[in-house]
Amino acid sequence: MMWRTFLIFIMQENRILLQLSNIQDQINIVSEKLYNPQLTGSEVRELSKKKKKLKKDMSKLERRLDNINEQK
Repeated sequence: MMWRTFLIFIMQENRILLQLSNIQDQINIVSEKLYNPQLTGSEVRELSKKKKKLKKDMSKLERRLDNINEQK
């Protein structure tokens, strides 16, 4: 039973790490788009809002990962 719980933690940890990697990739794409000098003000606001949301999601996942690591 203990091994099963441990495996579940590892699977959750791997899933979270994959999500963090995907979010980081999305943040990089948004950051690159923000360097485009031809963006309108509303496009910049929209991309900045998306980047802020992605960073918030990343922060939540990092906290969840910390909680999993504490439970091990």
